[in-house]
Amino acid sequence: MDIGLIQPSPYQPRLIFDQEELKSEIEKDGLLNELVVRKNGDLYELIDGERRWRVLKALGWESVPVRVVKVDEAKARLSVYKLNKIRENYTIEEEAQYFKRLADEGMTPLDISKQLSVNFHWILANLNVFKLPKDIQKAVWTKQISISHVKALESVIERTSKKQCLL
Repeated sequence: MDIGLIQPSPYQPRLIFDQEELKSEIEKDGLLNELVVRKNGDLYELIDGERRWRVLKALGWESVPVRVVKVDEAKARLSVYKLNKIRENYTIEEEAQYFKRLADEGMTPLDISKQLSVNFHWILANLNVFKLPKDIQKAVWTKQISISHVKALESVIERTSKKQCLL
């Protein structure tokens, strides 16, 4: 498939794509796994292989092997989330930003939990980070404060948020 017909998934949680090692491997051994895409209008949306796609574009590849799958939005969201997590766990910030993006698009924490098969309280804790001051958020992203601490403070964060709404 023409590499220009492929676009990244809007469900991609990754914020950072480490490409150097993969670039060296592809230059040495070639592409070992096809990209997985789904039809999206006139283009194709990546389900699996964004890092490979980015490397191949940087290497100047004009066409790439793909497997086209038929999946709906919910399955695409789940697949992108799960396949990337299997390869390398997300950073706290990547996962929290992803859950926030889904919530901003109208999904409830319960919907996110069910669709991604992720613990409901983990979703809430990640979303609650955004209710904290920016310096505290940064401390969470840099692992100075654990997400478990945020989870333990859920009731306090909720009470404080409700109180602020009343002011």
